[in-house]
Amino acid sequence: MVLIWNDLACGDREAAALLVAINSVFQILAYALLGSFYLQILPGWLGLDSQAVQFSPWEISNAVLIFLGLPLLAGALTRWLGVGFKGIRWYETRVLPRLSP
Repeated sequence: MVLIWNDLACGDREAAALLVAINSVFQILAYALLGSFYLQILPGWLGLDSQAVQFSPWEISNAVLIFLGLPLLAGALTRWLGVGFKGIRWYETRVLPRLSP
């Protein structure tokens, strides 16, 4: 969705793709900490019952890795293997047109 909005705004595709990848890595690293804070620590500070929901930071990290990490890894491997085996020219003329919007 970010890349589509970027195209509609006539933005730089490469910069947008890089920012999306950086954002995914940041979310993978920080989401477990934020989830633990909002689900367990903050309710205690506000005097609310924090025992109603029990999640460990590892469970949150697993969910984030599945939904963000696997697609990011698949995209990186697709590019790395495609460029490595067939070359950048083949990858950009054959693979990217099929994967691109």
